[in-house]
Amino acid sequence: MTEQQKWNLAWSKLNALQNNPPPTVGDDHVREFHEALQLLTDATGEDTSPFWIPDEQLKPQVLSFQRIGRSGRGGITRYHPTRKVCNHNFFTRQLEALFLYFKTVAAPQSGTGPKSKFVY
Repeated sequence: MTEQQKWNLAWSKLNALQNNPPPTVGDDHVREFHEALQLLTDATGEDTSPFWIPDEQLKPQVLSFQRIGRSGRGGITRYHPTRKVCNHNFFTRQLEALFLYFKTVAAPQSGTGPKSKFVY
């Protein structure tokens, strides 16, 4: 795959995520995001690691919870056995920061043209 193809594929996936954000950001969405970031790194040589979702941001998905009853018994929270989710705000901030960063990278340098050969 050429650098341009990697760029096009990554940017398409990222645009789709930004335009159609999932209501719940699961570990599958985070994996897709990381794959797109890796493609961007491979295509451009830019370090995209500041935009990755750290493992500590992924928490077990809550399936249900029961409040403390009148009897004073503790509440119960049930978690998905394998699926983890990321805070929606954190995920969208990382995605937005990535787009802003690449717009900055593409900004003209005092009349010398864009810094990158890729179209943003």
